[in-house]
Amino acid sequence: MVDYQDSSQLNQWLFASNEQMEECRARANHDARVWLVEQDKQAGVQPSDSSENTTNINNNVSGTGADSSTPASKPSTAPPMALFFACGYKKNKEKDPSGTTIDYTSQGPSKNIKGHEFLTPTEESTLISFYASKLATLIGPKASIPRLLRESKITATAALLYRRFFLSNSVMIFDPKAVLVASAFLASKVEDAMADVRNLQEGTEKMQAPVTQQEIISAELALLQGCHYDLLCFHPFKSVLALTEDLRTFLKSDKGQNLVQRPISGQDLKPIYDKARLILEQVTICSDLTLLFSPGPIGLASLIVAQDEILAQSSSSATTTAAQQQQQPPPRIDFYGYVLQRFPEKTEASSLLETLPILCDRLRALPQGNIMTTNETLAQLKQIHKKLKKVRYWGASSSTSDSSSKKKKKKKTDQDSESMPPPKRVKMEE
Repeated sequence: MVDYQDSSQLNQWLFASNEQMEECRARANHDARVWLVEQDKQAGVQPSDSSENTTNINNNVSGTGADSSTPASKPSTAPPMALFFACGYKKNKEKDPSGTTIDYTSQGPSKNIKGHEFLTPTEESTLISFYASKLATLIGPKASIPRLLRESKITATAALLYRRFFLSNSVMIFDPKAVLVASAFLASKVEDAMADVRNLQEGTEKMQAPVTQQEIISAELALLQGCHYDLLCFHPFKSVLALTEDLRTFLKSDKGQNLVQRPISGQDLKPIYDKARLILEQVTICSDLTLLFSPGPIGLASLIVAQDEILAQSSSSATTTAAQQQQQPPPRIDFYGYVLQRFPEKTEASSLLETLPILCDRLRALPQGNIMTTNETLAQLKQIHKKLKKVRYWGASSSTSDSSSKKKKKKKTDQDSESMPPPKRVKMEE
C-alpha cells in the first residue's frame, strides 16, 4: 500500500491556495475558448453581424487543436485530448523564480464566431459544484438505486477525481454530466467496489438526466487522461476513526486526563465521531478543501467543529427529554493540547496548530444542506446552462442530427397524411 507521504495526492494534486486552483480553472477556460474558435474556423462557420472580431486569435491549445494557419478544409470531428496541466501545478509554481500570475481571463476571445458569449471560469466552477452535489444521489450510502449503494469513500473518490479533471479541462468541451457518471464508475473500480455501468445508466435516468453507457465509457477514457492516471485517493474518514480511537486511549492516561473535563468512558466520543463523519461527507463532495489540505488536518478539524456544534446545541436546547437529562453532557476536549501532548517531537505539530483555526473556519463556513437547491442558485444555473448550450463542443452533432431526423419524420408524416385518400362513406342499409 502506498504511503500518503509518497502519494501523488500530496506531491502532485495538493494546492497551496485557492488562487492557484482559480488560476488553473482560468487557464482551462482560456484554452477551451481558443480551441473552440479554431474549431469554428476549420468548420467554416460564418460570423453573425453581432459577433466580435476574432481575427487576432493566433494562439492555439497545445495538443488539442490545429494551428490557426491550417486551411479550413475539413473540421475535426474527433474528441479533443484531455489536458492535465493542473497535475504538479504547485511544484511548478515553486520552481518559477518570477512567481508571476497570468491573467487568463483577459486573454483570448470572449465570444465564439457566431457571437455567443463563452462561459467564465466562475460560471464553470458553479456548474461543476452543482453536478458534484448530485454524486451522493448517484452512488454511495444515499444512492437512489439500491444496487449502487456503496461506502462514503466511493462518493468521495468520485468527487475528487471529478474536481481534478476540471482543473485542467472545461465544461464547454467535455460534458460535465457524462464525466460525473464516469467518475462514479471509475471510483467504484479504484475502491474495489465495482458498479455495473448499466446500473449507473439507470441511475441517471432516475435522476432525469440520462447518460448512455457509451457516453460513460468515452468520458471515462478522457477522465483517466485528465487526472494523469493518478487514481489513488486518500480521504479523512480513516483519519477521524484513527484519531477517535487514539483519543479514547490517550485521554485515559496521566497526560491526557488534564485535557478533558471528566474521565472518558463508554460511548462518550461516539456523538462527536458521528457528527464529524457527517461534516466530512459534506466536505468531500461539496468543497475544494480536499485539494488544499491533507486528510489528517481535515479529520482533526472536523472533530473540533463537531464537538463545538454538539456542545452549542446541548447548551441552547430549551426542551430536553427525560432520557437526555439522565445522560451526561458531552465532554469538552482540548484538541490543541492533545496535539502538543501527543506529538511533542513532531516538527509538523506547530504548522498543524497554525492550520487548524483556518481549516475550522472553512468547515464552519460550509453551507448546511444542499445550497444548489435554492431558488436563487437554480435561476443562476438555468442561465449558465442556457449560455453553455450555445457555445459547447459536446452534443452539437447529436443535437443537430436529432433535430434533422425529427424534421424528416414530421415531413414524412405530413406527406403521408396528404397522399392518404379520404375515407369512403358507408351508406347504412335501411
